[in-house]
Amino acid sequence: MKKGGVLVFILLFVVVSLALPIYLPVAQAEAETPLVIINELAWAGSSSSSQDEWIELKNTTEEDIDLTNWQITKDTSEDSSNETLMIEIEENLDNPEANTIPAGGYFLIANNGPEHDFGGEMLSVLNVEPNYIDSSITLSNSNLLIKLYNGSWDEEGELIDSAGDGSLPLAGSNSAKTSMERNVEYNFGGLVDGWHEASSAINLDTDVFDQATPKSDNSLAILPPPTLISVSPNVVDNLSKLEIEEIVGNNFSTADNIQVCIRLNGTVLSATDINVVDQTNIDSAIINTIGATAGEWDLVVINSDGQEGILADSITITETEEEDEDYSNDIIVTELYPKPDTGSNDEFIELYNQGNNSVNLKGWKLDDQSPGGSAEYIIDDDTIIEAHQYLAFLKSQTHISLNDTGDYARLIQPDGTVLDKTSNYDIANKGESFSLIDGMWRWSTRVTRNAQNILEIPEDETDEGADQEESKEEKIELALDFDTVTTQSVELFWESNIKNQNYVDLLIYFSDEEEVLGDLIDSSTLLKESHTIKELTPGTKYFFTVLINYQDCMYKSNQVEVITLEEIINNTGYEKQIVITEILPNPEIEDEEFIELYNPTDEMVNIAGWRLVDASSRSYVINALDLPPITITALQSNSVILPPKQYILLEQSITNLHLNNSGGEEIFLFDTEDNIIDSVAYSSNTKRGYAYVLAPNSKWFWSNELTPGEANDISFAGVIGDGGEYLTASGAKDKLWTAGLISLILSVIMFIFIKRYEYYCYQK
Repeated sequence: MKKGGVLVFILLFVVVSLALPIYLPVAQAEAETPLVIINELAWAGSSSSSQDEWIELKNTTEEDIDLTNWQITKDTSEDSSNETLMIEIEENLDNPEANTIPAGGYFLIANNGPEHDFGGEMLSVLNVEPNYIDSSITLSNSNLLIKLYNGSWDEEGELIDSAGDGSLPLAGSNSAKTSMERNVEYNFGGLVDGWHEASSAINLDTDVFDQATPKSDNSLAILPPPTLISVSPNVVDNLSKLEIEEIVGNNFSTADNIQVCIRLNGTVLSATDINVVDQTNIDSAIINTIGATAGEWDLVVINSDGQEGILADSITITETEEEDEDYSNDIIVTELYPKPDTGSNDEFIELYNQGNNSVNLKGWKLDDQSPGGSAEYIIDDDTIIEAHQYLAFLKSQTHISLNDTGDYARLIQPDGTVLDKTSNYDIANKGESFSLIDGMWRWSTRVTRNAQNILEIPEDETDEGADQEESKEEKIELALDFDTVTTQSVELFWESNIKNQNYVDLLIYFSDEEEVLGDLIDSSTLLKESHTIKELTPGTKYFFTVLINYQDCMYKSNQVEVITLEEIINNTGYEKQIVITEILPNPEIEDEEFIELYNPTDEMVNIAGWRLVDASSRSYVINALDLPPITITALQSNSVILPPKQYILLEQSITNLHLNNSGGEEIFLFDTEDNIIDSVAYSSNTKRGYAYVLAPNSKWFWSNELTPGEANDISFAGVIGDGGEYLTASGAKDKLWTAGLISLILSVIMFIFIKRYEYYCYQK
């Protein structure tokens, strides 16, 4: 063993030897919620009498518990040094079940029953029968400390729970006659954080104003009004939605019915998609501010109890005039320059305005072949193309690269309508432009950026004689392509250099057979034509060809292959067919929350229409439109095909699911028939930058090694201070390992002594 390892081992042995006798009582003090707790004390009596007191016990387990021979003590001395017996629950021979506290139920010990007369027709305010009546109950208004024992308190009885710290009661009111109730989240009975003042009346006489809940669920603790500190973002225009990413403050209700809104002069705009992280942070709220009045609005958070907090003038809505977009149909693409002899940045796409009015191209788009090709270019600024004028867009502006091995360009209006599309060239000629001349796309050695196109043919082609030129001019060009594909239709479009087409036949080839579909289409006056073929069979491969009869000769286009979309009939699955393998609830700033799915089977699985649902019942339906093309088959856009042994990543920007960072979370995966395919849950608070990952042993761990869309990076499991199971990286240097372990041991020593001191104070 290395010297550093020996030192650490000796230090660890000494620490453990010293810590065991110290830590054992601390562990006892930090035990989980007792089987039975003191749940409510009517220490102030009631409006009928100060003697109208009771003690309520609650069974926190799922089993009945016999309280026979259990004892409750009191200590009213100022220094909590004079503990005496107050009540012993004696055996009931007539009814052995009378002393049983049911699972999850209550056991009320009172000085008297509901009909007890305190004199002057002042009856007990109780409106429910106690489980046990003992007139020995005396609860101090100044030195309150009672303890609950299983057995004899002064012999071998087990201390179960306590209430009060020996001074003034920790909650409740003598003047208002309100009881002292236990909080929902258990805390030691001697701590003020474990109690609250009753705020409702249940099982009491309806003619009194006392507040207590004997033999019923405690009232909710009343939070102070929420306070708001900051909000971001806090500026939005009135053509958009305000997507709040963070509201910082205090006393936010974690109940589902918290409200967030903005107000101005009596107008209220409420938020949706609200997510409360904890009492100090709201990390999501969306407010529709489209058309809202410009100005400084108040941000308001309203708790479930109706109390509200206001951050005045914190949201600024600016007024933006909506610009009318120009949808002229007079713009066409007239020239492409894909392979300049002066450098690739001189590539351009040229437009022409063939109308009589100028057109503002702001919001219009240019792109090359789709799918694939370069990212579309959006004309963001006011760009005017005058009537009968040309306007070229250089590659340095659009970042659209026209391929040398074949490409085309598209002109798209602001609403997504493809207004014009060039012919598809095969091979780009260096230094030549692909130009629209006399209704046909031709290669020309004359590049005419921002000017009328001129046809110039290379000299070696023009010197071959008139016969060859005449033959060249009579060469028929016919190109076929397709666009929109559905389950039963496809749109075909074609281009030809024939000015007088007699007729066009559409032929379909499949399964080695030839069939003529539909009537002949008269296109004698059109240079560009399209037609939608309908009544096709879903999921079938077709081969299309266009034939043109010109001057008694039949000309044939290229052949295109189309596969119609498959119908989604029943996307059902079975348990663990698809599994959730990794989730990131609390990402670093530059990351994004995500949920990762994996196909462990050997089959292709269509998960279109499947749902992810979180613990708050928010859901996301998986659909192809939200996902990158790599996850779906080329012609099955209504399917989401997850191949065998492959992953799919669903980020928060897609699902809009906000995973909880505190209080736990649960995620379910349902198929289209609402069968649960898989689920994952965590109950601990999350650490920033840690993902919850599925290990090969089918157990879940927290890991700071994120692997979105890939197999999880599994090293060895360790346990850190908050008790959660974590995957930690291996292979650290000896010095770093030794120093880290020594630091951890010293931290443990300090933690033990602090806890021991807290326990000592609690026992006292």
